[in-house]
Amino acid sequence: MIQVYIDAEFDAVRYQKRFEQAVISFGAVACRQKQMLDTFYTLVRPRYFRHLTPVVKKMTHLKDKEILAAEPLEVVTEHFLSWLQRFGELADIQLYSCGPDDRRTLMKNCAIHHIDGALFDRIQDLQKEISATVKFQNKIISPSLSLDDMKLIYDIQGAVDHNALNDAKDLMYIYQRYLDGNAQNAQRILDIVNRKEAKQQEVRRKQNERLRTMMIQQFQKYPKEFVKIPLLPEVIEQFQLWEDRETRTHMHWKRKKFIQGEMCYPYDELQLWMKIDLQDEMPSVSLRFLHRQKDVVKKYPLHYRNATMVEAILKRVLA
Repeated sequence: MIQVYIDAEFDAVRYQKRFEQAVISFGAVACRQKQMLDTFYTLVRPRYFRHLTPVVKKMTHLKDKEILAAEPLEVVTEHFLSWLQRFGELADIQLYSCGPDDRRTLMKNCAIHHIDGALFDRIQDLQKEISATVKFQNKIISPSLSLDDMKLIYDIQGAVDHNALNDAKDLMYIYQRYLDGNAQNAQRILDIVNRKEAKQQEVRRKQNERLRTMMIQQFQKYPKEFVKIPLLPEVIEQFQLWEDRETRTHMHWKRKKFIQGEMCYPYDELQLWMKIDLQDEMPSVSLRFLHRQKDVVKKYPLHYRNATMVEAILKRVLA
């Protein structure tokens, strides 16, 4: 069996009034029993190509004139097929890639160019297979590790440079070490876990920051003290919408009564107040329930799921 590791670089090209991912370079490495037999590399000129996007140009170090001088995908595909046939029957050749994008984009580009994409339909994605074995505290750290992360885990030197041939070689080295049962670098795995957690925390921080800004802008005009809320049908309807959006509030607004936990409050016996608090790190809305001798205050985060209903209630009361 011949193993062929492939990689393709893409860029966005405008096609029929929308942007499509198009192949701009293609690399492959052919191996037999861990011995490298040959390599294949070429640039590709997408149909309707004008220029590289700044991000891809910086990442790949390719130039517009290089892509414009390259052969189109239909010619590149013929060259690649001829190259593969040097190693025997196609049935005895297995194609590998890192991630689903190579196969998906090559197949779509073939369809656009009316090329038979059966060859690329045989590509096997190694990303999930390898990622499923990389664990921290008995948990998979990611179902789709990047090529950079897999290189770190298997102690393969050098950064991914987004050159299709070099990336194909890196995939070959990774998979060979994976098949050989080489030990994964535990410290590198911990580094990746910490990096991902730090990134997630930063994403959450920015999301909370945007939410806080939006809530302050939306509710700064409303009173910051408790406002009495009459339990009118239209008000109860807004509370019911809130309940539907957020089941974790454990609020149950029925036709004639309000239920929370083991407590049941008939509307004709219940007094209700609402207060907006924008001073906390995260804005909140407090509900004060007064029923006979019981005075209970419940505080809820103010966010996208309940803001519309809360504002509708305040508008109705303060109109």
